Amino acid sequence: MAERRERVYRLVGGGCAYCGRALHLHEAHLDHEDGVAAVAGAPDHELRCVCADCRADKGGRTGSEYRRLRRARQAQEMLASLAGR
Repeated sequence: MAERRERVYRLVGGGCAYCGRALHLHEAHLDHEDGVAAVAGAPDHELRCVCADCRADKGGRTGSEYRRLRRARQAQEMLASLAGR
């Protein structure tokens, strides 16, 4: 698994696919659009690196579902900060 993680890390550039945080190789978790269960049978080009926080927060959601959730949270945070002005 460590060799595969390194291949994917080099392929995708080493940043979290969800939050964009720069990752060191040892911090990267492999993920698939359909969920972590799909990682085992997927070719490397279908995988992405994600940080531990996003991986845990994503849970059983697909990548699309998680991106929508992140955008909704960001919008709520922006509205809350504007309301607090």
